[in-house]
Amino acid sequence: MVTVISYTKSKIDTLLAALVPSTRTVAGHALSANVTVSKSDVGLGNADNTADLDKPLSTVDIAALAAKADLVSGKVPSSQLPALALTNVTVVANQAAMLAQSSSVVQIGDVTVISADPNKGSYMLSGDGNPATLANWILLTTPTDVVTSVAGHTGTVTLAKGDVGLGNVDNTADTAKPVSTAQQTALDAKLDDTQFMNGVTGIWKGTEAAYVALGSWTSTVIYVTTP
Repeated sequence: MVTVISYTKSKIDTLLAALVPSTRTVAGHALSANVTVSKSDVGLGNADNTADLDKPLSTVDIAALAAKADLVSGKVPSSQLPALALTNVTVVANQAAMLAQSSSVVQIGDVTVISADPNKGSYMLSGDGNPATLANWILLTTPTDVVTSVAGHTGTVTLAKGDVGLGNVDNTADTAKPVSTAQQTALDAKLDDTQFMNGVTGIWKGTEAAYVALGSWTSTVIYVTTP
């Protein structure tokens, strides 16, 4: 049995409209055959299919890291540390001896101690580094307001509560403190609950109309009226 399929012109036009012409291209490839698109076709010719965690260091990364110090076992190697400015300490008797020092002995950042002169003290060489120039020596001052005592005590100091103005204070938790004299005086002026309720046999509660309707009332009952 042969099945005959017939198409109308409008049906054929509809089918043709859904097809792509073979003259059309995708990323420069004609549709005359199966098309294989490469990374260059989508503008990614320099990209590799590598996970972010597996990507190598870029040229920019390498240049930036080259300007950083290494870290070996959590420490920067001494070979990568800059030379320390303070490398030498000399002791002289007076200012004249300090200025007479050779630049081969003291350099910028070095310290000279004058031990027996009106200008005694510690001086650091700065400026242009010429030790013969007095202005290049900076006096390293020490604090003058030294502590001589603590709360009037000297030597090994052990402070008591009286030393800090708390001689009348006990180390008692707030919940364990006794009733103070002032508190007791205030409490003595108050009426005790048992005294207030003494002789009361009950409490009546009702409207004011019901209260009036009672006609008689008992002195040992508390009457509470509601609206």
